[in-house]
Order: sequence, then C-alpha cells, then structure tokens
Amino acid sequence: MQKLQLFLACALLLATASCAKPTEESVTEVKNGNFKVEVRSQEFHHSGVRNVDICIADASSIEFPRDKSQCLLHGFDFSGLTVKWLSERNIEISFSCGRVLRFSNFAVISKHHPLPIEFYATLDDECNTAPTRASAPE
Repeated sequence: MQKLQLFLACALLLATASCAKPTEESVTEVKNGNFKVEVRSQEFHHSGVRNVDICIADASSIEFPRDKSQCLLHGFDFSGLTVKWLSERNIEISFSCGRVLRFSNFAVISKHHPLPIEFYATLDDECNTAPTRASAPE
C-alpha cells in the first residue's frame, strides 16, 4: 500500500511539473491607438511545436487576454506570420504556412468599456499555393 501511495505521489508531482509553464514564450504587440493586437508564441517541453494565439487588448493592458472572445486565432507552427492593422477596427493576419485550429473573423473587448467594442479580421494564407509549372512541349 505504501508503494502505491509513493507511486501516486510521484505521478502527481510529475503531472503537475509537466503542466507548468512553457519552456519558451514570446509576446509581440502591434499597437493602433487605444488598442493592440498581441501575438503570443509558446513552446512546451522543448517539443519543437510553437503554439500561437492572436488576441485584441487595450493598449494599456499588461497581461495577455484570458477572455476567448478577445481572440482571433489559435494555431501552431506558422511561417511568415504577420499581423497588421488595416483600419481602426480591421486587422489582417497573413502567413506562408501553418496550422489554424481556431479562427474567428471578429473579436470583442467589453471589460472596462461601457459598450462592447468589435474588431474584424481577415485571414490570408499562402499554404499549398505553389505556382503551377508549364509543361515543356514534346
């Protein structure tokens, strides 16, 4: 019985440690007046897989948004990822290749605002758009 308790304690400790913080994390901000787009990239357990979240926040916010309604995209392993403001409330997200797990073409900020503020996004991906080659005449 004591061995089983020791095993369960070690398994719980290992599970808790493995669910902790990412081994690598970076956050990039693209500001536009009172708001910003935050792009967070995380790698867990030196896996080589980079998770990416793109969310909207107040420019004065110091924490990454936790409210899913503020987020536009969640995916991983993007190459050539760029985010730019097209206008006051419109954002363009583009990338060469990657995997999108969740995309919403709008996000809402309502915390600390009397009325919800909506933002809209377009997604431009170039994956699998290799140029076609003309065949040589025979």
